[in-house]
Amino acid sequence: MGVLKRDPATEPGYAEMKKNCVEREGREEEFEGFRHDESLRRPDLAPSRWKNRAYERMGLTNSIALERHRDYMARSNGAEAERLGVVAERREEVHRAELCVRDIQREFEAAFRGLPFEADRLTVLAWIESHPAMILSRPVSVDGLVELTVEDILDAPSRSAVGELQPWMNKKDDFYKEMLKRKPVLDDDDDGPTEDEIELRDPTLKDVKKMLDSIGC
Repeated sequence: MGVLKRDPATEPGYAEMKKNCVEREGREEEFEGFRHDESLRRPDLAPSRWKNRAYERMGLTNSIALERHRDYMARSNGAEAERLGVVAERREEVHRAELCVRDIQREFEAAFRGLPFEADRLTVLAWIESHPAMILSRPVSVDGLVELTVEDILDAPSRSAVGELQPWMNKKDDFYKEMLKRKPVLDDDDDGPTEDEIELRDPTLKDVKKMLDSIGC
């Protein structure tokens, strides 16, 4: 194996490489001890020579410093490449997830556009009251809310019913309280509304009765 040679164009000087080795290995105190000892032994030498002699006593020759520098750079570049690979993979996962969300959103919008604009009020309330989202437990989103799916609205009586179901499914107790207020409570001895009361509530009932009488029913 030949002697390692430093590339001046891409690699730092030997003094810097040795200093970096000492810092990476946590040997600063050891280095300072050797440097101080050399200053006492050879006060006639320049401070830079004290440092070089201290590095030599620590086993940090030029070739070893260069070898450790290249090993460190290779490991650093490998770690950076791995990090970039992980980042790229995560970006791809996010991109796929975004595409999936867009597809679901488009499918939902297509199903919604196919619904009637309005429906009978009682039909809407009955649909909401019996909807699985109002009865069964479901996982919630990151904001703590239950969200509608495409399957939830396929049999919706109208677009407005979908708009009402979304908030009610997150406030089920409030919805059923409102429904209880709307339902009349009969006494035990109450036979229900009389024929006149029913006719008063629905004036069209009189016309229906006349039509039935005319055809002999």
